[in-house]
Amino acid sequence: MKVPNPEGGTHMKVVSKWARGLIAALAGVGALGAASCDALQATPESPPPHERPPQFRQVTANLTCAFPIVPERELFIRDLGVVNDPARTQWSGILPTGSGIADGAWSFGRLMAQMSGPVAPEDFVRNWLAQWETGQTVNGQLISARSSITPQIINAWPKRPNGKLDLTKSPMRLLAIVNRVDVRDLSLGSAGEGRFVYGVLDAGGNPLQFTVILEYDLPAKTRMDVLDWANRWHALGAQTPGSAAFNTALQAITDRFTARNAAPGRPNGSALNQLRTNEIALASPWQLREFHLDAATGLLKSDTVALTPGRSLRTSNSLAAFINDNTPLLMDGGVPPVPLQTDAGAFRGAFAEASLPWTPPGVTHPEARHRFALNTCNGCHLEETGTTFLHVFPRSAGQQAQVSGFVSGTTAQDPNGLTHGFNELQRRATDLSNLLCEDAQAPTAMLTSPDAGSFLRGTVTVAADTTDDVGVARVDFFDGTSLIGSASQAPFTIAWNTASPTTGTRSLTARAFDTSGNVGTSGAVSVTVDNTPPMIIPGSPKWNQHSFYFVRGTPTVSWSIVQSVSGVAVARIFQDSVLLTSLAGSGGINYFIHWDTTVLSDGRHTISLEATDRAGNVSRHSRFVDVDNTPPAYLAITAPYNGAQVSGVVTLSATGSDNMDLASIAFQVDGTTLTPFATTAPYTRTWNSTGLSGTHTIVAIAYDRAGNSARSAPVTVTVP
Repeated sequence: MKVPNPEGGTHMKVVSKWARGLIAALAGVGALGAASCDALQATPESPPPHERPPQFRQVTANLTCAFPIVPERELFIRDLGVVNDPARTQWSGILPTGSGIADGAWSFGRLMAQMSGPVAPEDFVRNWLAQWETGQTVNGQLISARSSITPQIINAWPKRPNGKLDLTKSPMRLLAIVNRVDVRDLSLGSAGEGRFVYGVLDAGGNPLQFTVILEYDLPAKTRMDVLDWANRWHALGAQTPGSAAFNTALQAITDRFTARNAAPGRPNGSALNQLRTNEIALASPWQLREFHLDAATGLLKSDTVALTPGRSLRTSNSLAAFINDNTPLLMDGGVPPVPLQTDAGAFRGAFAEASLPWTPPGVTHPEARHRFALNTCNGCHLEETGTTFLHVFPRSAGQQAQVSGFVSGTTAQDPNGLTHGFNELQRRATDLSNLLCEDAQAPTAMLTSPDAGSFLRGTVTVAADTTDDVGVARVDFFDGTSLIGSASQAPFTIAWNTASPTTGTRSLTARAFDTSGNVGTSGAVSVTVDNTPPMIIPGSPKWNQHSFYFVRGTPTVSWSIVQSVSGVAVARIFQDSVLLTSLAGSGGINYFIHWDTTVLSDGRHTISLEATDRAGNVSRHSRFVDVDNTPPAYLAITAPYNGAQVSGVVTLSATGSDNMDLASIAFQVDGTTLTPFATTAPYTRTWNSTGLSGTHTIVAIAYDRAGNSARSAPVTVTVP
């Protein structure tokens, strides 16, 4: 957190244990979204906290939390009975001389008049608008003019007879009144902020994509002052929004920080911390500007944007160094001050725009990068929260303003792929309840998924059950010491992509935070990550040049399974896609069956092994096998003919066929097989009959690729 001093430097502030509880409990998830652009700071013109004059704050007894926190009544008030209250949103133009006067109490015009000090209110507003008409240099950076402010807003603004802006007809529609006690910092004399959010209208009364936020300090000197503010906001939960009782009680709160001289000693006596705008109506892209009251002139003046570096630093080495240097503070839930200047020049930004994310190369801790970026205005309003730059949307007459998922509850992936959960209203409700109930008990956490000893692959759900006497704001999930995700609403779950960690045994824990910074850590759960499918190596039958892949009878079919981290759970063997058998994982690597092919038709079949490891990875190996249980169909000796007289070298010849593939024909003479076999047609073999006078018997034997055989009818020949 930063406190600029009147000379333009910065005071570093040590966050107290009590004040730091909010941030530490919620750092990294939606909580830091609350800190983004919202860290309480004194303006350059305001005195340091210890120099501010003391103020009396009525102290009321703490409520006992009998009422639950009702966010739409106590924290983020958008009810039409409030924001359309005719008595309080329409102003006569007369500033009240007493308290509790309803006339325009929540109108933009009256609020501007109450903060304008010695400057005429219409001139005060016109000077503020003029800062879009020409370029503004802030901290050495140019904020380019958006000249369409003139026709769209200034010229269209209703005028008084003297040509000045008519603030009683300000084209500003109230969207919400917001309680931000969650950004309190007693060391700065603050119980938080009260805010008015307006949507700008065009000449026809239609909403533009342009919002204006007035952010007032809730002055506090003691912890009891803080509790007084908290009790007043909380008491609204028992009333009906829009009723006379509710609106009167709410005005009693808002008058305390919007009235003239609500903050003596500050510029114009106003409690305004800053005025911020967020728009794309004047030009593209979306742009957020911040204005502070200038002590010298009493006017609203363009200033740097809180906690946001200049956009030129988005991918700079200096920004990477800043994040790396502040990683311990960021990971401890702290908010590092963004300096106005560094040795290299301007550092803090003059404005924020919808642009590419904060991703400087060389950042060593992705979660620290996210927490830093979430503190910035464009990070919180864009990539880090999955928001389209508005957290409160302009509304048409008669319609309630809608809010972003960051406010109402959502999850988003940051630019590094880490998943974060956000529910700003729930976080603020828990914070208010914690403040009132003095939460001091640490939450408990227990991992409920995955089970200990599980084998995991792909993306898995990691879940935790938590308990706390008030409520859990966030649960961080860790793989060892590495943060793998956060959840900020029950059920506390994240999707963990196990492709990132190293394969093998991992130790998971959950760390639960409540809104006071109390932390409870679960016991460790050991799991095994395995994203590698088993490797299957085929065994028999193996191809050879004689039998190819032909089999017959009951051959042994085998495989080896290797490279399975988690071990094989089951191996399934399929024949032509039909399950033959399942084999339980044996802890070994060899799997086989004796395959009865006699029940199959001759022809090509597929035999497959499917291996599933205990993490669920599946591999499959298939091969084609030709089954042939039928002997060659025809075989006959064609030469010499039966009864022939032969001599010398005799050519033996045979013809044959097979239903699938005839491999060879062998010839036997008197029971002795002649080699080599004849393997191609015409099937012939020579026999040297010299010196073998007498009668001889010749037989041909045909073999198919599977090893089936057939014998020919014998042929008898005579050698003289």
